[in-house]
Amino acid sequence: MAHLDEIANEVTKEILEELYQRSIKALEYSDLDIEGDDFNDASSYIMDLVIIKLKTDNSCIESRSGLFKD
Repeated sequence: MAHLDEIANEVTKEILEELYQRSIKALEYSDLDIEGDDFNDASSYIMDLVIIKLKTDNSCIESRSGLFKD
């Protein structure tokens, strides 16, 4: 299990970096007129919401659950 934890930690780092980059791009392409601290706060807010949605949106899990069945 320790090896799986190491893999999960590495994947988490990669996913968080990707999430950060995507939230920034989404804000840059949006019609919102925000800069500086407000931009950073909005990016953090988006990231937090995405994580919450990933944890609570069962349809994401259900649609992928077939990947792990034999």
